[in-house]
Amino acid sequence: MRTRVKAARKALGLTQNAMAERMGLNGNYIYQIEAGKQAVSNRFASDLCRIFNVNEVWLRTGEGEMFVEVDPENQLMEWAGRVL
Repeated sequence: MRTRVKAARKALGLTQNAMAERMGLNGNYIYQIEAGKQAVSNRFASDLCRIFNVNEVWLRTGEGEMFVEVDPENQLMEWAGRVL
């Protein structure tokens, strides 16, 4: 799963620190996951999928598309929630 975490991060154009910051984590945590020094917890996987619209089935199994399609109305609602 660690290689898919890295693939998603790179597809999003984020550094390890930027991804960690958006998830409310220490930047070193992402490094440790990608290096195989830290297991991917269920909480981390869930948060990654929710925050970045990553397909959880893809993250856990490698099957399907990397990202979940989000309709424009839900994108607007998510953006408004982050801004407020």
